Amino acid sequence: MNSFLKPKILLWVIALLLVANVATFIGVVIVHSDKEDSPEKQRNHFFKKLGLTENQKKNFIARKAHFKAINEPLYNRYDSIMIQLHYQVSNTPPDTATIRIYTDSLGLLNAQIRKNWLTYSIEVRKSLSKEQQAKYDKLTLEHLKCKMK
Repeated sequence: MNSFLKPKILLWVIALLLVANVATFIGVVIVHSDKEDSPEKQRNHFFKKLGLTENQKKNFIARKAHFKAINEPLYNRYDSIMIQLHYQVSNTPPDTATIRIYTDSLGLLNAQIRKNWLTYSIEVRKSLSKEQQAKYDKLTLEHLKCKMK
């Protein structure tokens, strides 16, 4: 008779498999929870590094909301043009004149988004002390360098 068919052995095999599955699940949750902080957690960590006062925090949050409100339509337009550009590239033969118009539009949108970000950055820096400005500049530069990797 096959030894795996005995109820005691079968029960132990099921128990071991269950423990292994639970341990794997817990490991995955722990790894992902450490890597993926919520935007609010990231923001609070950033505020803590800068040593902001409550008023400075409120200013940052208000300026960020304004920045997002201005840029959201630009990002949507950018995505829409990218979709249209994809359709043009997929055509046989591709319409290079239309592609050129779309890519020029993307360049203009990107420039406006960057200008808005610089305006945001200048505005929030105004509420910072010299020491905080130096920290802000360092953290911003680190963030930009990380995006390049």
